[in-house]
Amino acid sequence: MARRLLAILAALLTFGFDVSGQFVVSGQFTVADGGASPITASAVAECVQGSSGTLCLAPAVVHVDATATTHSGSYTSLFRTLKYEWSFDDPGQGDWLYGAAALDAGWDKNYETGGVGVHVYDAAGTYQIDLKVTDPAGATDTDFTSITIVDPDTYYGSGQTYCFANITGTGGLGGDYTGCPDQADSPVETDTDDFDTAMTTCSSGSNVKTRCLFRRGDTFLQSATVTLDATGTNARQLGSFGTGARPIFNIGATDTKGFSGGDRWTVFGVNFARDNNTCSDKMTNECDLVGINGVSNFTLYDSASSGWFRTAGSDGSEDLVAFVEYESVTDSHLDDQPGINKAPNSLMASKRSIYVGSKLDKNYMGEYIIRAGTSSSESPGGDKDVFSHNYMLHTNTDGGTGGDPDR
Repeated sequence: MARRLLAILAALLTFGFDVSGQFVVSGQFTVADGGASPITASAVAECVQGSSGTLCLAPAVVHVDATATTHSGSYTSLFRTLKYEWSFDDPGQGDWLYGAAALDAGWDKNYETGGVGVHVYDAAGTYQIDLKVTDPAGATDTDFTSITIVDPDTYYGSGQTYCFANITGTGGLGGDYTGCPDQADSPVETDTDDFDTAMTTCSSGSNVKTRCLFRRGDTFLQSATVTLDATGTNARQLGSFGTGARPIFNIGATDTKGFSGGDRWTVFGVNFARDNNTCSDKMTNECDLVGINGVSNFTLYDSASSGWFRTAGSDGSEDLVAFVEYESVTDSHLDDQPGINKAPNSLMASKRSIYVGSKLDKNYMGEYIIRAGTSSSESPGGDKDVFSHNYMLHTNTDGGTGGDPDR
C-alpha cells in the first residue's frame, strides 16, 4: 500500500529543495487510497407510468433525480454549483432533435446533465443508470441505480390488448392487423373508424388493465370526449401498431377535448387533429387535447397534434406528467383566418412536470407556448420539473391581436 501511494504521489506532485536546503512538495492532488470525497452522490430513478414508481412498461419515460446529493463544503446551492452527469445504459437511441446543444453538435440521448433529467426506454430489460457528480475543485463521486422495463406483451394477459383498424374489406375482419401483438395475450381485433366506440370497448370499467392499439395509416373519427379510467394501480396504454404514419384521431365535434383523466396511462405513437372551426374559444377547457386536472403518472410520447389545442391543463395537485417528443403545430392555412383563436400551448403545473424533446409552433394569440409550474395560484407546481431539448417558435406571433413576434 505504501509503495503504491508513493508511486501515485510521484506522478502527481513536484519534489525538490528550496534555497535553504529544505525538502518541499508542491501541487494539488486527491488522495487515491482511503481519501474521502467531499461529495456523496445520490441517484434516484422513477418511472412516470408506474404506481409509486414501481412499474415501467415499454415505452417508459423515467425521471432521474440527484438532488439528494450532499457536499461537505460551504456551497450555497449545490444544484447550481455541482456538475451532474447521467449515463443510461441505453446506447444507440440517437440524438435529440431540438435544443441549442443538439443543433450545435448533437446531443446523445444516452447522456444527460443536470440535477434532474429524463430518459425514455423503448425496449424491455434491466438498465443501470450511472451518476457522476463533480464540484468546482474537481472532486468527484459516483452513484448508480437500476430500473427494470417490462415488456407489455408479458404484462397484458388474454383479452387485455385491443387492436383497431379501418374496414378495408367485406365479411368478417376487413382490416389489416399485421403488427398487432399476437402472442399469449390473445388480442381482440375490431374493425372500426370510430375512436369513441373503440375506446369505450377498450377502456370501460374501473382499474382496467388494458392496451388500446390503433393501426398506423388509418384515420378514426371522434365525436365526444374520451374519459380514460383513472382508478386503481394498473398500467394502461393507448398507442399504435403496424408501420407507416401515426393513426389520426380526428375530433369533429364542437368544444370537445381529446381525452380527460388518465392515471397511469401512456399514450404513444398517435396524432390528434381538429377541425379548427369546432372550438369556439381556445381558452376553455373544452378545447384541451388532454384534461389532466388531478391526474398523475401520465405520459404523452412520440405523438403529435395539428390544429387548435391546449395540450394540457392541470391544477398543481398532479405528480409526474410527461410530454416527450410531442409535436403541436398549427396548420399553416390558419394564417388566412384571423378571426379564429389559434394557439397551441401547454399548461404544465404538476409537480415533476416533464417537457422534453418536443416542438410547439405558432401561437397567434399573444399567449404562452408553455406555462410551467410556478408559485402562483394558477400554476402552483414546479417541483423538480424537466424542460429540455425543446423547440418553441413564434411564441407570441402577431395574429391580429397585437402580439410581439419577437417575444
